[in-house]
Amino acid sequence: LDTPAAQKRLAKRWPQKRRAQIDTPKTQARLQWRAKWAKKELAALLRLAQRQKASPWDFKGSPAGALGMAQFMPTSIEHYGVDGDNDGRLDLFQPVDAMHSVANYLKKNGWRPNLSPNQQTKVILTYNRSTPYARTVLELSRRLS
Repeated sequence: LDTPAAQKRLAKRWPQKRRAQIDTPKTQARLQWRAKWAKKELAALLRLAQRQKASPWDFKGSPAGALGMAQFMPTSIEHYGVDGDNDGRLDLFQPVDAMHSVANYLKKNGWRPNLSPNQQTKVILTYNRSTPYARTVLELSRRLS
């Protein structure tokens, strides 16, 4: 999406009534940002595959590229992924690895014992920017305690 040829291919799939938007400065900036983001995530996925001696095609994820129960993007796996069961393989489809990785993410983003509910919400919002999501997580946590 960061070259005229890529944008031309995109335009063919773009809804007809919105095709003129592709040339606006706002859309051009967004396409440039998305292309840079996607290249960074692809590079992280390739490094992950290489470390795990797997094909990048073996990884199953969301349409945006999020992987495993934690729905981490490849760059997040690099920063926060933990082999929680110590089997020598980080697999976010395994509950122990997913839980350790999410806990590591939360800790590195400010989670500490005795945070106020407001502080807890702020940390969860770094993971998912949805306030209803954060409130739901905290309510489930309260009910499980």
